[in-house]
Amino acid sequence: MNLHPCKEQSELISAGEKAFQQGEFDLARDYFRQADSILPNSPETLNNLAVVEQALGNRKKALDCLHRALEADKNHIDALINLIQMLPREDKGGIRTRYMEKLKKLSLEEYQTLGGGDATIDPPSRQNQLRTKGAKILILNPMENRFAHRYGDYFRQTNDVRILSGKTTDIEVDRQVEWADLIWSMWANELLIYVTNHHPDKKIVSHLRSYEMLHTDFLPRVHWPAVDRLIFVADHVRRISNIFYRDHLKDVPQSTVVNSIPLANYPEITGRPGKNIAYVGYLNPKKGIELLLQAFQTILKTDPCFRLHVAGSFQEIRTEVYVRHILQAMDLTERVTFHGWVEDIPSFLRDMNYVISTSQWEGCPNNILEAMACGIRPIIHNWMGARELFPEECVFSSLEEVPAMLDPSAYRAERYRTWIEERFNTADTYPAFDAILASVLEDSHR
Repeated sequence: MNLHPCKEQSELISAGEKAFQQGEFDLARDYFRQADSILPNSPETLNNLAVVEQALGNRKKALDCLHRALEADKNHIDALINLIQMLPREDKGGIRTRYMEKLKKLSLEEYQTLGGGDATIDPPSRQNQLRTKGAKILILNPMENRFAHRYGDYFRQTNDVRILSGKTTDIEVDRQVEWADLIWSMWANELLIYVTNHHPDKKIVSHLRSYEMLHTDFLPRVHWPAVDRLIFVADHVRRISNIFYRDHLKDVPQSTVVNSIPLANYPEITGRPGKNIAYVGYLNPKKGIELLLQAFQTILKTDPCFRLHVAGSFQEIRTEVYVRHILQAMDLTERVTFHGWVEDIPSFLRDMNYVISTSQWEGCPNNILEAMACGIRPIIHNWMGARELFPEECVFSSLEEVPAMLDPSAYRAERYRTWIEERFNTADTYPAFDAILASVLEDSHR
């Protein structure tokens, strides 16, 4: 016997909420979509669906659900709060302000919590919004990346967080791991191998960013039954990893959360047409250095006034010897400036007009995200996944396409900034991490 539509919808919503709490975001989305098909435009269903879409990194779909919820019920306070949290703080069109005024009429307390009136709390940092509370979280950061410290600052609001960075001893790793309720590894490399094999009973969440997949001795040595959730940095990395390492990963719960940018660190749109092209990152074979120099030479044939600015360091003698040699052979030495490793990327980018990436393979490259956050046009080689992450008009497959990409009339600084706001914003990804960590901590089976 079929369920009454309203009863079936409520059961689907309950099932979706349970799946979400357990970290099964794809399953939760299926339940909420079924509920929406039975009783379309229910504000409760649409608000729940929006939360799931945001956790999955689908910001546009989440916004669409929230707008639909408010069209059905303009006073639905949960949908209104979630929508305000997702809107950029810059509020260039006054949209966020209008929703804040509506919220003020409905709930002064929520209005102040979201930053209205005299409140100064930033929406992504609202302590009462974090699901993880009172947990001892150990972040493993063996490669000493700066984003680990941003994660630490965010989760310290309601948790006790330690960060284990750089090289360390097994004894120190053991001591810190024993202290923690949850281990959060920034990479699926040697340190994850050690922890999963020596502390399999601990709750463990790990990222797989990109390079780990290319080292064929990493993933097979991880004790995967000990990993509660594997977070991929992009869907193409997830797909390829599951092809090459299917037997190892087939039973591991997986999510995709892209890299993201704290937009407050990039407050200005400085991008504009000009003659300075930036390359940001290490110099090694994977980065397609040969193609970088060939592309730059092609650009100079069209306009000899361009300059290439390299912010990065060589990782091996072979690449440095080649680059120094070929620059002389191509008569490009005077057109390329090596700045060495640059810590203050926003300041470096202030004088740049384009950023170029010629890699053979990338996950979700921060150098492109940072430049686009400044409104700088990227020029991206068509590595697998590039067209999924970035605007079509910014991706090239052949050298012949490159000069046209520097046409000043095609420059769209606002579009590049908005692209990051809508897809690679910490206001979206940090709550997604929170949902994942909370679901693992709440899982009573481990």
